[in-house]
Amino acid sequence: MNISPEEAQEALAVIKQTNAQTRKEYGYNGYYLMLWGLIWFVGFLSSQYVRSGQLDWIWGGLGTVGWVASAFLGINQSKHVRATAGQRIGFFYIALIGFAVLWLIILQPLDLKQGVLFFITLIMFGGVVAGVFTRSLSTIIGCVSLTILAVTGYYLIPAYFFLWVALFCGLAMFGIGLTLRLKWR
Repeated sequence: MNISPEEAQEALAVIKQTNAQTRKEYGYNGYYLMLWGLIWFVGFLSSQYVRSGQLDWIWGGLGTVGWVASAFLGINQSKHVRATAGQRIGFFYIALIGFAVLWLIILQPLDLKQGVLFFITLIMFGGVVAGVFTRSLSTIIGCVSLTILAVTGYYLIPAYFFLWVALFCGLAMFGIGLTLRLKWR
């Protein structure tokens, strides 16, 4: 097969454009990790040091900000990047959270820490599934690593579990998101 230099240049330009678009799409996901990493950091840090009567308000506010900001990011991202997996992953997480609430009602964790660990592992499971959907080995490895860190903190230092997950899960998510955003612009 013979192609002219002009055809080769056009094909190369299309490849470069596709590569730039893919990098932009992948890097945009860093915003979600930074957002939810900060929410987890503030929320779990509050859970360690604030009276439990105020925690409902803190987590309610953080969750509301997170969902609204995530919706805004998703709408904004859809204007710039055409990704079919993103919408499916969003619906998957909505279904997963719905089932999680049902499972919590059925299973009734023994205490708050066990319920929190359940949700952390559930969200990380969702991340692994998202990594499978998008064929992202780094997403799978990151979610498995955060799960291992959360479970380790739960069993090794239960008195400081919330501080542990604030630092090693919340800040880690923020750091991974920041790295992703800076690396894949």
